[in-house]
Amino acid sequence: MDPARILQIITNSTWMVTKLVGSGPLEFTQKVYETQVLENTAPGPLLQLSVRVHDRGEAVSFSIKKGNEAGIFSLNPSTGRLSLLRPLDYERQKQHELLVEVTGVDGGSEGSGRGSSDITSRGSSEVTSRGSSEAKVLVDVVDVNDHIPYFLRHLHETQITEEDDRHLPKTILTVDAVDGDAGEHGKLTYRLSGDGVHEDQHLSYFSVDAHTGELRLLR
Repeated sequence: MDPARILQIITNSTWMVTKLVGSGPLEFTQKVYETQVLENTAPGPLLQLSVRVHDRGEAVSFSIKKGNEAGIFSLNPSTGRLSLLRPLDYERQKQHELLVEVTGVDGGSEGSGRGSSDITSRGSSEVTSRGSSEAKVLVDVVDVNDHIPYFLRHLHETQITEEDDRHLPKTILTVDAVDGDAGEHGKLTYRLSGDGVHEDQHLSYFSVDAHTGELRLLR
């Protein structure tokens, strides 16, 4: 048989197999990706997205379609690596939901793969879409105790008269403090020290309610 004819058969057979293998749908390996991130995590890689491709020479392009209006995340269009661009804030948003898309591409420059070279030689030099697939990415923000509690007033002041020693113990003042953290990290505990306070409460003149901040005169 003519060697040129043999080469033509091999070339055509290879092209047919490539198209057959690449004819299946392009899809993510998961419909939903979920990861947890501490709210003080520094910018950097978060998650690797992956897809099932039916043609080893097929090029794919990743993108974020929805949920990244604030520009907090970036998705490498070539590798599918999702990265964090700036720290998250649990108190502002507890979960971020992204809609990501991967698109398959046929065509391209010569030498990008046997199948694509054959397609190009048949007159299709333009890059064309081979379908796409979508998936959801859930980024759960984990709360961190990153806020320092503070009193609403730097100085709390009250007066005690001689008549205040009746019906003791009694509340003479309430101090208020706040914490920017949420949940368990936002709970406050009040403690008292200084003049009139003793380790033995029976010897103390004052006490404070650990939960409400109420300052009491004891005796």
